[in-house]
Amino acid sequence: MTFETGATTHAANDLVLTTMNEGSIYQDRLHIIRAAMQSRPHHLGMTMRDLVANIAKRERARGGKFSATAITEAARLVHVRTLDEVCEQTVSDWDGSRIVVQGYKWWDKVNGNTYSSACINIPSRTYRSGRIVHTPFAYGSSWEWDAVKHLGCVGFCLPADVPLSELPIVFADCGHIKRAAMPDGLYIAPQA
Repeated sequence: MTFETGATTHAANDLVLTTMNEGSIYQDRLHIIRAAMQSRPHHLGMTMRDLVANIAKRERARGGKFSATAITEAARLVHVRTLDEVCEQTVSDWDGSRIVVQGYKWWDKVNGNTYSSACINIPSRTYRSGRIVHTPFAYGSSWEWDAVKHLGCVGFCLPADVPLSELPIVFADCGHIKRAAMPDGLYIAPQA
């Protein structure tokens, strides 16, 4: 049996609904996901699981019972729903000007492999510095295509048959950097 939230248990379903409808933690949910997309820690040092566990703790005082499995499942579902919301906000807040993608590469001297990542700055109507999204650290040096694919996963409708030079994107190759400095963004599943 699957509930309307996608949960498989009644306890996880209740916890997802309670967390999603809790207005006092709305901004914290958004900040946790945005921080993960920018490969930096949340300013409160929390994960989505910590946030959901705090709600479960509060609900236990009111008589609710939540197992660790229910908390983990609820945290995963809240994470996915909040990520969808943040992606939607990022696309709708784009001001239409050129997106700037900075590509980074790292050379693994031991095995002789190249890895890459990209920092995507999406100009915003609301935020002066724009919205920053990092692509996940990946094998190979095709950071341009990885960035375009990642933008598609965020929700930007970019034509696949158009050359990179004709997209509303400015690509800047920042060359090779140290592994510790490589950005590692949040994996986003492709939009259905």
